[in-house]
Amino acid sequence: MSGQSSATANEADNLIKATIDQLLEDAINRGASAVHFEPRTHLTIVRFRHDGLLTDAAKLPRQHHEALVTHLKQRATTVNHAGSSFSHPTADQPVLIHFTSLQLMDGEKVVLHLVPHLKRPLDLPSLGFWGPGQRALEHALSEPHGVIVSASLDRQVTSKTLAALGALVQSVQRSVLNIEPDSAQTIDGINHMQMTGRQITTDHLLAALRQDSDVIIMGNLIDHDAGELAFEAGMTNRLLLGSMYAASGEHVLRRLLDMHLAPHLVAAGLKAVTGQRRVKKLCAHCRTPYKPSPTVVKRAAKNCGLAPEAFVSRVNQLEGEAIAFGLGSDIADASSSPTGLNRLWKASKVGCQACHFSGYQGQIFLAEVIALTPPIQRAVIMNRPIADLRQTAQADSVSIDLDHVIKALRGLTELEQISKRS
Repeated sequence: MSGQSSATANEADNLIKATIDQLLEDAINRGASAVHFEPRTHLTIVRFRHDGLLTDAAKLPRQHHEALVTHLKQRATTVNHAGSSFSHPTADQPVLIHFTSLQLMDGEKVVLHLVPHLKRPLDLPSLGFWGPGQRALEHALSEPHGVIVSASLDRQVTSKTLAALGALVQSVQRSVLNIEPDSAQTIDGINHMQMTGRQITTDHLLAALRQDSDVIIMGNLIDHDAGELAFEAGMTNRLLLGSMYAASGEHVLRRLLDMHLAPHLVAAGLKAVTGQRRVKKLCAHCRTPYKPSPTVVKRAAKNCGLAPEAFVSRVNQLEGEAIAFGLGSDIADASSSPTGLNRLWKASKVGCQACHFSGYQGQIFLAEVIALTPPIQRAVIMNRPIADLRQTAQADSVSIDLDHVIKALRGLTELEQISKRS
């Protein structure tokens, strides 16, 4: 009898393992960013987050939920001593899976965050940078010293951006050290410090500086002492690449000042700030063109901080640069003119087979780069409020809101789309 019980238990365990593997394969193939296992009274609901939205993927018998959670915990603990992540092999590339759980009234809910191991860092255009913003960022990276801060409300975005920037400055003549906790990927030729904790401290930075590093890739800059040390190091022939949880570049400028860093230190040490946001990408096979109303144009101009006439002129000029760059290359003609916005795009209500009838295919990045030009430096030294910093930055750079308009004109996303988390 004991042998039969053991065989039955093994069969049940193998079934759970196979179910998990199949669900992970389905999630990865569909490009999901997370998998939710939610206990209910009689069922376990499995949902995938794709393009910012959750959709039901499977319904499992409730009696297997505890065993399923136990199996996932064992996988995480086996591969990562912190018990928080594990790797799942696929045909194309392995995927790092971050495990989190929360005890609910009906049982333990599990969320798996899926992070593909990229074979190489994304390039700047893949991260949303193009034209004037890309040129400003590449110029800042060419400087032998200073600080560049990547900002987003999505930590995965800043981590991918830091990896891309690190790869761009990597060379045989430079020693590059990554001290970012939970870095999105490891890069050949870049040293990765074994980290404890989730926050960069002065001890981490001092250890990196003692290693004679030319470039240091940091995580989130939230600590005054570590921030001050980073900017001081950026004044002494070192390049530091940091990140910050912020909605835009001007918010980073204001946050650095609110951390009580000396304004003259920030103005002198900071070379550029990037801001990024993810939005859903329209399906190129079924998107629908439409003529925007004057109200839509006025609202877009207001969001960009421009008068309607100046907004139309600026947008038309930037769309010309975007076309030359190859942005939305499947649309041959411009969607704007010197007198107005003639065409925008929206998702098809019914979708098509290419987008699984959703109207969207993946996500794109909206991006901005604020270079520390003399007007910006003066505003920082004078400790100006965020409204003044925004106005000064918009005079010399393409804001996220303006980038949104350009990419909407090129058929990549919807202007009215409210950004959702991925």
